[in-house]
Amino acid sequence: MKLNSCIERWGLAGVFVACFLSSTLLPGVSEVVIVSLLAAGLYKVWPLFAVATIGNWLGSVVTYLTGYWSSEWLMSLLGFEQGVPDNVRLWVEDYGCLCGLLVWVPGIGDFLALGLGLAKTSVALTLVAILIGKAARYAVLLGLTKAVKDAISNFINVRKSKHKQQEECTTT
Repeated sequence: MKLNSCIERWGLAGVFVACFLSSTLLPGVSEVVIVSLLAAGLYKVWPLFAVATIGNWLGSVVTYLTGYWSSEWLMSLLGFEQGVPDNVRLWVEDYGCLCGLLVWVPGIGDFLALGLGLAKTSVALTLVAILIGKAARYAVLLGLTKAVKDAISNFINVRKSKHKQQEECTTT
């Protein structure tokens, strides 16, 4: 199935699902999805920003709450027989809910969200920190993508304009 037909079929709901799943313990690459859609001109920045941020944040909320409400069985399944691992526990003791600002970091973010839940950090403060981190990440990512796209478009338009002027000069 081609990308365009997937977009037509799923639209922003597909963006939401991709961003949600990529912020759980499942693998995913939401960045590729939103950058591709913006670069292709299929969506404007603000709808992509809102849907990606909310979807990715809610996925992290699920991961955080999984840790927060985990049973002894889940902790032993994850290899945490003696509670929260020391490195996560020390980070949480030192920085607390502020660790939520880093939940967006690829590779460690999902485990950090789970660790914050296991450490039973303040739910409200942690979820706000996670939201701020996720929003900042998508704002930077989409802002850079838009800036590069606009620079390329301007470059192409200037080249077309110069080429057109040269053609007009040679025909007169």
